[in-house]
Amino acid sequence: MQDPPIRAAEQAPEHTENEGSAVPRRCGGTNGDGSPCNSPFVLPSGFCISHDPDKEHERKAAQQRGGMRTASRKRKGLNPADLPPLETLEDAQKWSAVIAKAVATGELSSGQARAVQIALTTWMRAHDMIKLRTRLERMEKLLQQKRGR
Repeated sequence: MQDPPIRAAEQAPEHTENEGSAVPRRCGGTNGDGSPCNSPFVLPSGFCISHDPDKEHERKAAQQRGGMRTASRKRKGLNPADLPPLETLEDAQKWSAVIAKAVATGELSSGQARAVQIALTTWMRAHDMIKLRTRLERMEKLLQQKRGR
């Protein structure tokens, strides 16, 4: 069974009555440096989500999700030495294979791979255009020679 999603803590009342004077309600937890937590978002337990002992499971799950997102943004990408030269269409196919493997193993994010694949597609189209232009120029030259006879 999956745990219910974590809900945002309700904001505590701005003040509570304490010995006849209005005192801001704050979390009863202590920060890592020993200072009192100043979060105004206090749960019924008297703690914020970060300090409530009953919320440890939800807190750890949220930290793991956050860590995964951070790690995916911090991926450095591939080492250029791991990529073959890019001179032919066969080389572009090799690049695609390296990129697919890097995504599958977590070395590249899907966003990084998408950007490289777009660049490869653009490169392949330009490569094709150059080949077609060269072929067309040769054909035009042959046609002119044939007409010139």
